Amino acid sequence: MGSPDLLRVELRPALRMKQDSTTRSPVVLPGFGSYLKECRERAGFRSQRAAVRALESRKVKISDGLLAHYESGRVVSPTLDLLAALATLYGADFFELTLRLARAKYELVAGSVAPGDGERWNLVEAALTPPARIGTAADLDAHQVRGRAAFLREVQVLDVEGLADWQRTIVGLETFWVIAPYFLEDENDRLLHAVAENLKRGVRYTYFTHRDRRTRFGALLEKLQAHVGSRPRVEKVARAVWIPPGALTWLHADYDVANPTVRSSSVGFQSLRHEGKTRYAFRLPDPDLLDLVDKVTAWRDTQEGRS
Repeated sequence: MGSPDLLRVELRPALRMKQDSTTRSPVVLPGFGSYLKECRERAGFRSQRAAVRALESRKVKISDGLLAHYESGRVVSPTLDLLAALATLYGADFFELTLRLARAKYELVAGSVAPGDGERWNLVEAALTPPARIGTAADLDAHQVRGRAAFLREVQVLDVEGLADWQRTIVGLETFWVIAPYFLEDENDRLLHAVAENLKRGVRYTYFTHRDRRTRFGALLEKLQAHVGSRPRVEKVARAVWIPPGALTWLHADYDVANPTVRSSSVGFQSLRHEGKTRYAFRLPDPDLLDLVDKVTAWRDTQEGRS
């Protein structure tokens, strides 16, 4: 007795309802069918017949016509046993294959996908993507997958657009630190607009950056002026604290901190850069955030005491 075909059993009633709608259009999964075809062609089987012969040599029975139906998406409830055989033959990831089938069926039944569902499916697909090899140890791939799972469970992550939306919607925001020794977060328009909106509301921004970024900081002020409308108004609420060479040697990342002077409501993110640009940021746990704020505050007070 083979393994139960859960996808076929659980979704069959809903698919039948879809097929019996007023339009009575045939139910097909063209995206999933195209994916199967791509897997076959990547594996070097130029024709369906060649794949069928290879399956027959493995004592898996399937006709040319049935495989053609699979690749056209006309078979909406393929057996998992046959999908497993195809995955093995094509060298494809069976997890990814069944996930794509589940997603195709979900979107077919759900019609218009609920907001955010597309991103959730993309997250699952990304989690199942085999990681790039980083060493020769046989179990490093498993370590990477386990690390991904732990990271997703434990860490709140935003992309740059999310970071911008967070800045723009912080309740009670009064001050904001951008700790970026070697760059300024001005390469993303959405992030720039969020800063400009906050400046209009009187939020005070402090940029901790190296003095050799003075020209770039001036360019940032000009961009903000274009949105805010007044250079003196921008300079009143956005200032730079210059980090001298050799200072803050423990500072090895870039950070955004909201309300750093109010410990009970401080929130901070550490930025992750890829190819020179901020791509993602993850929220700092409170102990790490407060330690960062205390160290930067102590350093700034020392610098101001010397001036």
